[in-house]
Amino acid sequence: MDTVAEELSLIGKLKEELNLLKERNIKGDLSRALDLVDELESDIKNRCSSHLITDELRFILDKIDEAVYVKDTKSCFIYANNKFLKIVEVDSFGEIEGKTDDDLNWGNLERDRFKYMSKICIQNKASVKNVIGPVKRSNGQHYWFECRKSPVINAQGKVEAVFGILDDVTNSRKKQQALLHSEARLKNYFLNTNDGLFILNYKFEIIDVNPAIFQITGYKRDELLKRNLFDLFIDNESLDGLKEKCKNIGINTESHECSLISLDNKLKHVKLDILNVEIDHYICFVKDISDLKRAIKKAEESNRLKTAFLQNISHELRTPLNAIIGFSNILVRKMYDTEKDADAYKKVIYNNSEYLLGLINNVIDLSKIETGQTDLNPSKFVLVPFIKNDVLPVIIAEKERLNKDKVIIDLDVSDLSERVGLYADQGRLKQIIVNLMHNALKFTIEGKVSLKIYEAGDCLLFEVADTGIGINNEQLGRIFHRFYKVQGEGVVTPFPNQGSGLGLAIVKKLLNLMNGRIKVESEINKGTRFIFEIPKQYEPAR
Repeated sequence: MDTVAEELSLIGKLKEELNLLKERNIKGDLSRALDLVDELESDIKNRCSSHLITDELRFILDKIDEAVYVKDTKSCFIYANNKFLKIVEVDSFGEIEGKTDDDLNWGNLERDRFKYMSKICIQNKASVKNVIGPVKRSNGQHYWFECRKSPVINAQGKVEAVFGILDDVTNSRKKQQALLHSEARLKNYFLNTNDGLFILNYKFEIIDVNPAIFQITGYKRDELLKRNLFDLFIDNESLDGLKEKCKNIGINTESHECSLISLDNKLKHVKLDILNVEIDHYICFVKDISDLKRAIKKAEESNRLKTAFLQNISHELRTPLNAIIGFSNILVRKMYDTEKDADAYKKVIYNNSEYLLGLINNVIDLSKIETGQTDLNPSKFVLVPFIKNDVLPVIIAEKERLNKDKVIIDLDVSDLSERVGLYADQGRLKQIIVNLMHNALKFTIEGKVSLKIYEAGDCLLFEVADTGIGINNEQLGRIFHRFYKVQGEGVVTPFPNQGSGLGLAIVKKLLNLMNGRIKVESEINKGTRFIFEIPKQYEPAR
């Protein structure tokens, strides 16, 4: 016999003939002959195994981490190391010797793939490799194996056996899957985050950007590539040391706030967080903090206004309260000379009490308007009768209260039809007119205070004019501010500079709610004119 394989082939044929004779009940005991043939076959297989796997090689293979096995050309196991026995969950090689994959506890899918790999390996006389899994074991865990099979070819070019290696790649596959998931999450973050991302080289030149950068800067990706990061920002002085800091940040992050002009010429405030991810690469996170900056500025302004408001209101409250308490004390202790003096003190108490009540009402009114708690109640009404019957009597009473005997009140509605209608909140419109007329009376010593109303397209214009002391240009820009009071000589009121400074602020805010607007013109010592307009029909501002 030239080869062990040929010997085994002849032994196989001899066994077939002996079994056939036994089945036909040929005289004679064939059992002994069959036993001898089996012994001969086993001896040849052992010599085959010894030929392929020497004792020295067995010793080495039992020590390595990979599972190693050898199969004959019929896919029967003729060798397996300890690692392989552990994977197939048997205690000794004797349990699988001479058996095939069909006899092991593989799943159907794994079994078919192992058999197919052996078939291709033998047919093509070439090595094959594949990943098999997930393979469920008795502990309930699933494993992945990389299977490599190589043909053992004899001197005559025939395949004698298949040499296989089974490598447990479960952990590496899990790491690979985790890496893929991590890359997918990072890619998703890169593409969809609202924060801008620059990828920079060691020169801080831009080599990649995410879509959010376009929303922040207005520049497209191709317009930014190869540009230096720091050339995008306008406050270069504050960035002088940032580049050097970035070169030494290591694994830490260097943060900085700066500004840039976007492509549409808008000023953007941004926060940069620069991270050195590799020796020669950086990631720069760009967060648009423009809204935050505006919110902080607004909060600071609100805090400043709150402080100013508290200071002003405390002063405004203290002044009339001091007068009320002081003159009440005089009356209680009867520290006056005549009844005429007592009456004058009572009048002071009354006027200051009215002023205090008006101040509190104005503060509450303004607070409600500014916090959106004021609802307008518009209705249709005829304007001229409303002015004559509801507004004018209040103005006349105010004139008498202010002792303006030398001031004439003039109402001019000659350009209006008696039936002209308006859809508005009557109470708020009356409040606006009375406030403006009150101011005009207060600052007019003698002369005329007039109210003229006329139409202009879809709007009605109300003009309140006086011949009073006037307002200089410096003060005109501030008269609608809260607590601002016009200062000037010749201001004659029941009390010097009396007034809370809230009336015009309330007027302007109410007109904003009514979709109206107001302007003012004034000349020193000649008078002031307020003109406001509101639409005849309107939807309240929201």
